[in-house]
Amino acid sequence: MATAEEKRWAKEARLRRQALKKAGPPSTNLFQARIRRTEFGQRASSYSWIWVLFFLGAGMAAAAWWFQRGPIRARIIPARVSAPQPDLSSTLQASSAPVVTPVAVSVAPVVTPVVAPTVSSAPPHVILADDREWHGSASDIQEPRHVVIRGRALWQSLWRDMGRQDELPRINFNDHWVVGLFLGPKSGSGFEVQLQAPRETENETIVPYRVVEPLPGVPLSNDTVYPWQLRVIARTNKQIRFVQESLSGSAVSH
Repeated sequence: MATAEEKRWAKEARLRRQALKKAGPPSTNLFQARIRRTEFGQRASSYSWIWVLFFLGAGMAAAAWWFQRGPIRARIIPARVSAPQPDLSSTLQASSAPVVTPVAVSVAPVVTPVVAPTVSSAPPHVILADDREWHGSASDIQEPRHVVIRGRALWQSLWRDMGRQDELPRINFNDHWVVGLFLGPKSGSGFEVQLQAPRETENETIVPYRVVEPLPGVPLSNDTVYPWQLRVIARTNKQIRFVQESLSGSAVSH
């Protein structure tokens, strides 16, 4: 049963709440919590909801930090225990002694097979013979000229300078070169140039040639001709020199 002091506290609290309701709009929960009393006249807690939230957040942070600590987490989460290994001592003791069987060891010498050296199956580089030649009595190259063609670019340029309209012959310049001789303008027909097979010397490659002229007494035309001849020869590292020969085969000055 409530005492006189408790009844007095309850009456004062009731009168205070009634005065607040008559004085104006309802007060905030914080203010009501500070003046609220229980039915038995006990004092209300002095902590507001703000302090409750603060301590709740602090407690959660402390719990998170506590779980992150290694030693404590190791005590909480038990370590994985490996399966016990079977005891083989009794099994080894119960097993019989091993039986050693003598094995005959051969002392014959080991013969190492002789391996033949590997021979490359790639075929050797074969240089195909090429003795093609071209000649004529008309050309856009009208001055006397000796030519040695060592590449496709020069070959194309010479074919274009000659005014040829037919297809450019294909030459393998890795193995062959092209030599040529242009006699220049000659009055009348019957002139011809003949390139002979080249000859190798110690220091140079000689390309002999002959100039065929009209026979005496043969009437000549009034036309001007430009005899020329080109010939494919084997590639060489020596200097190439043109030497004129007579029709009998002896060299002549030129």
